[in-house]
Amino acid sequence: MESLYFAFGDVDVYCICEMPDEARALAVSMALNQSGVASAKLTPLIAPETIDAATKVAISFRPPGN
Repeated sequence: MESLYFAFGDVDVYCICEMPDEARALAVSMALNQSGVASAKLTPLIAPETIDAATKVAISFRPPGN
């Protein structure tokens, strides 16, 4: 666990964790949700370096109808 924050609103607790991979993160989330004690929602964070790399990828996209 990197950090833990409490908040007002729809979400009471934010927990920032570093996981070895997505499969383990999903396994932890599913186990917590199945327990009935609490519910978890995953929001993967994207590193700035990944965003920089994505801006350099050429994509050919044409919206439908054009």
